[in-house]
Amino acid sequence: MGGTGAMLKKERLLYKWRTHFGYFVCPALRGKISHGFSTKFLFQENYNYVEKINYQKKIFCEALKISYRSIVPLHQIHSNKILIIKEHEDICPPSLLEYDGVVTDSPSVALSICTADCLPILLFEKKKKIIGAIHAGWKGTSLGILPKLLNAVVQEFDGRIENCLLLMGPSIRPCCFEIKEDVLLILQSRLSCWERAVQKVDNLFYFDLQMANCLQAIMMGVLKENIWSTNFCTCCQSGWFHSYRRDKDRAGRMLSIISSGG
Repeated sequence: MGGTGAMLKKERLLYKWRTHFGYFVCPALRGKISHGFSTKFLFQENYNYVEKINYQKKIFCEALKISYRSIVPLHQIHSNKILIIKEHEDICPPSLLEYDGVVTDSPSVALSICTADCLPILLFEKKKKIIGAIHAGWKGTSLGILPKLLNAVVQEFDGRIENCLLLMGPSIRPCCFEIKEDVLLILQSRLSCWERAVQKVDNLFYFDLQMANCLQAIMMGVLKENIWSTNFCTCCQSGWFHSYRRDKDRAGRMLSIISSGG
């Protein structure tokens, strides 16, 4: 089955290894901002789900030299809701916020997304030092969460889309992302690019999350050379990644983090 790379050239993220986990980074941002997409965390401590995620965030932040306390807490709900945080605003809410994305110009905060098949996307607007992070599953993608993030960069922070770098982390790929007719009908009604993002093989339909978001980004004005990604499939590669489709409620989560203050 042909993947995104067969239709759209993208730059490749680099891989780094730490004790207990690995992570992907963008070589074009080396020395500019702290960021990364994690693999599985290989430890067996007896934590519950929330404790495990918080511990993963702590050790990932240590690797990236980011303050754990600067992370904006989100409760992801498979929506297109994006939290806008402007510098000098109150940025330490006492509880989780129901959003699937954040964008800010503040160097005092770090943005974090949790995924287990959905596509994590990190954004950096290099002139205004704006950062963003979104959780793009099929629902968020069909609702246009990425175009909404790019619009926020322009409308809320006076940034420019052509100055934006988009980093797309590991996610489920079309080889494993079979969709049923109900989802296909939703994609057809909401996504203008659905024909290029949906593949039909032996009367079955497969959705390419990365392709859909790449096409949306380019239609919004993001330069092709500013899109960075990896071709790993979270569902196929059980040794590296968590996958909700593969493991259901037993699935853990990978982390994606970005901060302009690191």
